[in-house]
Amino acid sequence: DILRSKVARALKARAAAEKWSKEELLKSLDKDEDGSVSASDFTAACQACTDLEITTESAEQLFKHLDYDSEGKLSAETLETLTKTYYRVAAESILTAELSVAEAGGIRRLEISELLEELEPPATDEASGLKRVKAIALRDGSTGWVTIAGNETAIFLEETLPFVTLVAPWQLTKEVGAMSELAKDLPAGEVVEILDYTAKEENGQSRIRVRTTTTPSVIGYLPGPVCDPASLLRYMMR
Repeated sequence: DILRSKVARALKARAAAEKWSKEELLKSLDKDEDGSVSASDFTAACQACTDLEITTESAEQLFKHLDYDSEGKLSAETLETLTKTYYRVAAESILTAELSVAEAGGIRRLEISELLEELEPPATDEASGLKRVKAIALRDGSTGWVTIAGNETAIFLEETLPFVTLVAPWQLTKEVGAMSELAKDLPAGEVVEILDYTAKEENGQSRIRVRTTTTPSVIGYLPGPVCDPASLLRYMMR
């Protein structure tokens, strides 16, 4: 999983260097434009990243790890998820409106174990010397800046992966609506990967799109918000 994070950052760095959009990055990986990426194309893309040292064997192992259904290909959705960076709140933090700590107005307090998605690469507040990142809180969609680590030993955010564990049995539905057709009954302890957290029912209730990590994998929807430590989901390190 450390390798997965390194590959994700390397691919994003390559996209930034080439001035590619997210769509253009995914297109560069999909050589035959069939909507998926083969093992050889994935390995070639990883090894083309100038700031990433990776062997063919390691790239192929990561490919197999991402290819849940052993189909020999990765979907565009899997690749898009791969290139996202997530953080777990490790200590109580404040989500602020600006990069500058001195000028920042507080948006809200972040609780331990909340999950954030990086929106922009980390930057340094020149006045304080603190490394900060612009991110969105998955709990409620709040967007702002957060300090990654203090000047001493304090760690506020830890990079993580978008996997969660169900703490109780739940029904995975095929569509956004809570009353839609059942996709699968999920037992407590099931590990799922978050694919999208922006879906909403007609009544405004948030839903998250997830994929099970068992074989064969199943994609469907679970209720949100997903970042509440008291919700049916518990964040885990993989």
